[in-house]
Amino acid sequence: WVKRLVHANIDGAFIPAPSHAAYYRKLGFRDDQIVFGVDVVDNDRFAEGAERARAESAPIKVGAAPVDDYFLYVGRFVPRKGLETLLAAYAGYRARAPGKPCDLILVGGGSHLETIWRMATGIEGIHFAGAQFGDELCRYYGRAKALVVPSVSDPWALVVNEGLASGLPVIVSSGCGCARTLVSEGENGWCF
Repeated sequence: WVKRLVHANIDGAFIPAPSHAAYYRKLGFRDDQIVFGVDVVDNDRFAEGAERARAESAPIKVGAAPVDDYFLYVGRFVPRKGLETLLAAYAGYRARAPGKPCDLILVGGGSHLETIWRMATGIEGIHFAGAQFGDELCRYYGRAKALVVPSVSDPWALVVNEGLASGLPVIVSSGCGCARTLVSEGENGWCF
């Protein structure tokens, strides 16, 4: 009731997508007070950068290690991003994958980095790339096999926009606000 009282004094809400509108209607906003379009990225920049990266023949290097085939995580290293779930799933995949399994590159940093690094110790194929930006970030997207976003809770998860703009299939948790809007099950990715 407090939120409804506060929102009664607000003229409108700028929200990511129609999938979020029911919540704002519940708070008392009329449809003509709801505008969509926040949480966007420069699709052309990611598409062009990824395409340039795919044209390169040399593998991506994380530190001194060349990495050819990999899944990608991009984001902050904080508890709500679900990295523990990702590491457990990846360890299971590694144990069961026939042939040469894909590696996992983790891009980003944050307060939970040391915990995740310790948890990853002993799991073969995991690489920590640190924070990446601009053309370098586009290179990571462009060479990946898929983007994995395991967030327990994330209002939107802009990295999914970036991954899709880069031409990647995405594997996205239902904890991401964008999942219902951006992921077409089996077409451009999967939700879990």
